[in-house]
Amino acid sequence: MQDNVTAAPATLVGDPRPTLRQGTIRAALASGTAETVTRLLTIVLSIATARALLPDEMGVLGLAVIISGIVSLIAACSETAGVIERHAATDSQHALGATIIRGLIVTVLVSVTYLCSASIAEMLGGAGDRTRLTQLLGVLLWVPVLEVATCYPRVLLQRRLDLSYVSGASLLQVIAHVGLSVGVLWLG
Repeated sequence: MQDNVTAAPATLVGDPRPTLRQGTIRAALASGTAETVTRLLTIVLSIATARALLPDEMGVLGLAVIISGIVSLIAACSETAGVIERHAATDSQHALGATIIRGLIVTVLVSVTYLCSASIAEMLGGAGDRTRLTQLLGVLLWVPVLEVATCYPRVLLQRRLDLSYVSGASLLQVIAHVGLSVGVLWLG
């Protein structure tokens, strides 16, 4: 006896869902555009900052940005793992696991970094920069903390290859950051 079952076409006429290829191309274009604009705005912020600050202030700011960036980078590994993990769990479970792990990593790293900021300032910048570096780290270390809140939706959307929202949110974040930073620098 012969089965009358045939494979369904990849997309039906009038089906609003994009194919995997179309979704990947759209995601790559959105991600690439957002990344390009982000890099350009970072250059604008760097130029504005260099013009507004004294050299020693720029050095302390650079140290604080590097330190908070390292904390953020280390914590982001859990997000990457949540996106690429191939376990039989749902996308939501992967996103929740990545968020919990990132939260724990950020809690430990931010606490240790802030508690050791005086020692870090003495080793890297000198005793005179201790207060400024500690104050800057007190502000900049909120970035990795706030990134924990964005971990769940980012993992979920990336697992579903819906990068338009992720790219748009990243672009909005950079525009707001650069706009506020340049405005604060110009106002003094």
